[in-house]
Amino acid sequence: ECGKVITTSSQERSAQVLEASLRKTLESLRATGKQVVVFGDVPFFAVNPVWRLRTEGNGLRRGLFHLLRGSSEPADPGSDQVRDDTPQDRLARQIVMQTTISVPGATYWDPRRQMCASEDACRYREGDVPYFLDDNHVTPQGAMKALEGWSLPKAQ
Repeated sequence: ECGKVITTSSQERSAQVLEASLRKTLESLRATGKQVVVFGDVPFFAVNPVWRLRTEGNGLRRGLFHLLRGSSEPADPGSDQVRDDTPQDRLARQIVMQTTISVPGATYWDPRRQMCASEDACRYREGDVPYFLDDNHVTPQGAMKALEGWSLPKAQ
């Protein structure tokens, strides 16, 4: 219809800008012969995993945790809900992944595949091995877990 103004929501516009900017960057890098690997984000926890580890390891804090919670569930279950599981977060992850794999020669790796049992629950430790320093920064062991199964793509 002639003269009709078409508007999009700011979220849709942001998604379009993300996709276009990422595509342009990836294509520019590939055009210069660069090998491109995009790594997704590690989970971002709602509660700092280090707080959970320290609370479980300190009898007084653990007792206070159980008293305030009114339950005997462990303060440190080893996995927890993530804070970055909103529809906007999922959309951004999807755009980055789909845009990356649509560019010939670019590859994408999602660390959540190694660290999360579901979209909203991820491991922050395995046994006595912590994977996180805080709510979103990994330890060297966490980096190894996030990269488990990944190998450098062959040069083209």
